[in-house]
Amino acid sequence: ALEAQLAQLRWNLARSRVVAPFAGRVKSRYVERGETVSPSQSAFAVIATGSLEARVAVPMRVLARLDLDAPLVVSFPDRPELARIGRVDHPPVASDERSGSVPLVIDVPNDDGALLPGMLVDVALAVGDPRAPATTELRVPLSAVRVRDEGPVVFRIDDETSTMVAVELGDVRGTEVVVLGGLHAGDVIVDQTPDRLRDGDVVAASR
Repeated sequence: ALEAQLAQLRWNLARSRVVAPFAGRVKSRYVERGETVSPSQSAFAVIATGSLEARVAVPMRVLARLDLDAPLVVSFPDRPELARIGRVDHPPVASDERSGSVPLVIDVPNDDGALLPGMLVDVALAVGDPRAPATTELRVPLSAVRVRDEGPVVFRIDDETSTMVAVELGDVRGTEVVVLGGLHAGDVIVDQTPDRLRDGDVVAASR
């Protein structure tokens, strides 16, 4: 009998360790050390922080014009320097009958752990109209845009010197974004802008 009790105690001890099925952070704790927990009782709330989800409501009239495979610029009003590129997790399957909008779930990478659940986001959607006539518009790669506290900027190359230029951005077109102001056709800019690049640095253009 004592051996059976000892075996039961060892079994209970082996099951006293709680392991999350994924890496993340503990958001809430519902039990205290030494407390007995039943199988159906919640002990912790854990959030996977390596990749977060941004949820936005899109009007039905806009949904048909969206390129759901295009990368999206996800920015944060309170922390503009944390802007990054996200992608639609899956096509929407239902709409909200009251608002007529469709919830869109966007995967946002968070490998550095800088983003926190609950942050407000702004999402630049890739909207187009295939019936619209072709127009001439100025575009730059998304990778050339750096988001600073004062807004989006790109680095133009003037006589082998980098010049930081504030730009006004429009719609996203695949891997590019429309520039509404700040640049002119023929300007040479830095793509895949390194973090260490500063205004006035010496650079060389390559084609």
